[in-house]
Amino acid sequence: MPEPAQGSTLKEIILLVAVVTITFLLVGFLTGFIPTEGEICSTAKNSNEENCATHNIALVAIHWVGEFLESRGEAVIAVATLVVAFFTFTLWRATAKLWVAGENQLAIARTVADAAKKSADASLLSLRPWLTCKTEIAGPLTYNEDGDARFQFVFEIKNVGHTPATAIQFTPFLTLRSPKHELAIITLQRMAQLNRGLLPRIPIVITPGNVTIEGADLGLVLFPGEVHSIKYTIPIKKAELLKACEDTKPPIFWPVLGGLITYSYALASIRADTAFAYTVEHGDGPVFKLDETIPAEKLDLSRSIFGEGFAT
Repeated sequence: MPEPAQGSTLKEIILLVAVVTITFLLVGFLTGFIPTEGEICSTAKNSNEENCATHNIALVAIHWVGEFLESRGEAVIAVATLVVAFFTFTLWRATAKLWVAGENQLAIARTVADAAKKSADASLLSLRPWLTCKTEIAGPLTYNEDGDARFQFVFEIKNVGHTPATAIQFTPFLTLRSPKHELAIITLQRMAQLNRGLLPRIPIVITPGNVTIEGADLGLVLFPGEVHSIKYTIPIKKAELLKACEDTKPPIFWPVLGGLITYSYALASIRADTAFAYTVEHGDGPVFKLDETIPAEKLDLSRSIFGEGFAT
């Protein structure tokens, strides 16, 4: 059986003592054991005679208590000080318990809030769209009359998530691996950071530089499972090729393909993005001789050793 609470037992004892005391007083008054009247005596200043007057026992008791307190004033003050100190201690103790209980409740509330936020974030991630990009070589490496290298690629963008992706924009680019050029992964991170600072439902095209890309802009909507395929011809300017080759004999360059897909979706707080980076290779490796054309069947793509990409 469950034991009674300590506070409940104390209340019962106090009630029992009060009942017994009241009963004793009533019986005492009724039986005459406790007198109903008493005398209050005072001594005159100029004589030793006492003058006594009869009063109700209650007034007599009050008079006796007053005299007792007056005759022992210092002791009464000490006892009162102890009582106040004890009351202050109990008040501090109760306040400390309330503070600890409040902190515990706050910790529990924080834990519940964190769990709810994690659950909401997990639900949002499971319901949002996710875009991937499959990339293939689409044509040979050629050079135009200005000496610019021209690479051709086919990109297949697919929504592998569970809700539609909207305001999709795709920015592929080619850079060169050399001390005088920025790494593709750094360029992608900078572009993605700019993209995340934009309003989530405003379509925008972010390009890594003044590079003309021959191909169609997107700005479309992709439903779950849908694929959008597009072909791009991406040039590398002759001046950039010469900059990368000026310290090599014979002149060679090392191209890297990068791409950033940006998009939005319902409930998005920032624009999402998917980035990738590939090293462009051919039969003899990732190094290309300047002005040398290469057929499409000898070209290939491999994951960049300086960073494969990211998705948010």
